[in-house]
Amino acid sequence: TSVCFASISKCGDTIIGGSGTGRLSAWNVNSALEDNDDKAIEPRIMLVDHNKNFQCGDLQYVGDSQLLVAPLRFDFDESDHSRTVRLYDVNAEAVVGLLCGTLGEVSIGKQYCVQSHNAIFAMSKSVGVVFDTRTYQPTVVLHADKRRGEQILGVPSNSSTPVAFTYGSEEDMKCWDLRMPGSHVYTMATGNTIVQHLFWHEDTSSLLAST
Repeated sequence: TSVCFASISKCGDTIIGGSGTGRLSAWNVNSALEDNDDKAIEPRIMLVDHNKNFQCGDLQYVGDSQLLVAPLRFDFDESDHSRTVRLYDVNAEAVVGLLCGTLGEVSIGKQYCVQSHNAIFAMSKSVGVVFDTRTYQPTVVLHADKRRGEQILGVPSNSSTPVAFTYGSEEDMKCWDLRMPGSHVYTMATGNTIVQHLFWHEDTSSLLAST
């Protein structure tokens, strides 16, 4: 039976896939390479949440054996944390933290500030939320334009706080100083091409845009 994966991430020597259910599938890369047979390699199935209202959406590796698992569904139930981002430990096969404060379906990009600033970035309904990894609580909220605030990327800085970039369905990229989160500090644009993804090149401290 073929399965369409809504998201996929690498965690150490393991490839993790989420197919829009409350479970994740895991394949060990080394085991797959050592197996010379042409047979299908069965995944290890890991339960993130048995709650029917929670479906695994975006996945992002954050270090050690831990992943961020964002909710996918729209029909959330306030009483069961179905809007909440999970911090999942692959080795322990257990949720080790709940990051509360998102409003609906959540987008989480690659995380660059976990080690440097203890920060995790997520975007939900054009609202950027910055979480503290030590408390799992939101510390900063950014209200982006609904048409231009579908994704968020946090990048390290030399100050005590990281810098955030929000972007969406147009060519604009807005830069936010988290010390003054009331409004973005400047806007960059690619011209007339929609920004699909932003990446951070750590060696040169450069922002890369995929259009």
